[in-house]
Amino acid sequence: MAHTPHGTAVGVLSLDARMPPATPPLSILMYHQIGRYPRPDAHRALFCHIDRFKAQLRYLKWAGFDVINLSEARARLFEGKPFSRRSAVITVDDGYDDFREHAWPALQEEGLSATVYLVSSLIGKTASWLTDWPTQPRLMDAAAVRQRVSRPPSMMASGRPVSPSSSM
Repeated sequence: MAHTPHGTAVGVLSLDARMPPATPPLSILMYHQIGRYPRPDAHRALFCHIDRFKAQLRYLKWAGFDVINLSEARARLFEGKPFSRRSAVITVDDGYDDFREHAWPALQEEGLSATVYLVSSLIGKTASWLTDWPTQPRLMDAAAVRQRVSRPPSMMASGRPVSPSSSM
């Protein structure tokens, strides 16, 4: 027990008891739009400037992270496959076309992978759910998705992996 400034006794947890467990050492990094943007006034969590994204990828490599895909993370978490070192999964939501132009080349340059979640009913269209935006950003079209499916990153549509032969 310890005393507060008010004189009442309370239980004290050790610092270790409040920290998440050291294992499994896995971080999941989630992105939406990656590109060149002015500082947005709203929805700031949806944007990552490409220069910041590249710096984050370089940091992952410098810090010794093993960047793995979601299937590998699942195997390590639930099937007993060991983590050899700190690991990270990169996910990109919604399949915005800026992924093709900006994030994909940055990932290739660093030799890293990512899992991209697609809105399967809107491939090649716009992010129509962003009704309060003056213009809705474009989503990757089927050709862009097929081109990237043949090698990392992995693509998921409606929660299922997309293969090069998937109909879109």
